Amino acid sequence: MLRPIVVEFTGTPEAGKTTSMKLVKNMLIEEELNVGVVAEAAEKIFDYLPKDTSDFGIWVVVTTAKELVEQFNRPNDVIIVDRGILDRIFWNLYSYTKGDITLEEKTNRDLLMSNPYMPFKSDILVVLTIPTEESIKRKGKEGRFVTSKNINIYNECLKQFLGQVNTYSKSTEIIEICTLNLDKQQVAQKIFDPIMELLSKRKNNIV
Repeated sequence: MLRPIVVEFTGTPEAGKTTSMKLVKNMLIEEELNVGVVAEAAEKIFDYLPKDTSDFGIWVVVTTAKELVEQFNRPNDVIIVDRGILDRIFWNLYSYTKGDITLEEKTNRDLLMSNPYMPFKSDILVVLTIPTEESIKRKGKEGRFVTSKNINIYNECLKQFLGQVNTYSKSTEIIEICTLNLDKQQVAQKIFDPIMELLSKRKNNIV
């Protein structure tokens, strides 16, 4: 049995991540492929575990790894991950850039994710982006997180992060898509095609 392909989604808020994940999942199922999904751990909110604590960051990584282990032990061809292990490295950079954590704290947190024994690194990292003004427009207005200042920092950190991805996971293929002038089906197709290509290579022992 071939190892499942791990496809991780991240990107600018309101860029279409959730919609794209659903469309790509359905397209893969139409190809009679088994698809597992790991939901975004950070969306689970607990009163006793505030999001702005280092403990929460560790909890997210451990929870994501746990769910990946479970999905790898099912007959999946593809595992879709909503903001997985690599995304936490991005959040470390974002938190450091905003001044919420020190460089030492960022480095220590990165070591947790970049540990060579951390299993199930993403084979494909899908990064969906839009300009700051479009993110706010799609949101409807500025909110608690979606503000001009936050999204500007977010997009700048994404650029830095993408230049560092292969430092943490040398085999990860990056698919970066600006969704500004694309419809949702076009975006999904740009993600679906590389997944199918990698599956074909795996099947034919090319990679």
